[in-house]
Amino acid sequence: MNYIRHSKLDKGQTLAYRLQHSKPIVHAFFIWVYEQQQRPELLPSNPLANDLAYVSEYFTYLIFFIYINFYVQNGVL
Repeated sequence: MNYIRHSKLDKGQTLAYRLQHSKPIVHAFFIWVYEQQQRPELLPSNPLANDLAYVSEYFTYLIFFIYINFYVQNGVL
């Protein structure tokens, strides 16, 4: 169940909720991504290296949901 959707939060409440609950998790995830990319033993041929590069490349798009005032489900606005 999606708290924002089912609680019918207004735009300000939605932003506040996402900043409080989602932003710290997303921030920690991207710190982890950066740290993994710094590992010298992680060669470019490693599938994880490719995945990390993809995530880093699309950082802006992946954090966009925090700041928008729409209900997002499976990447669809």
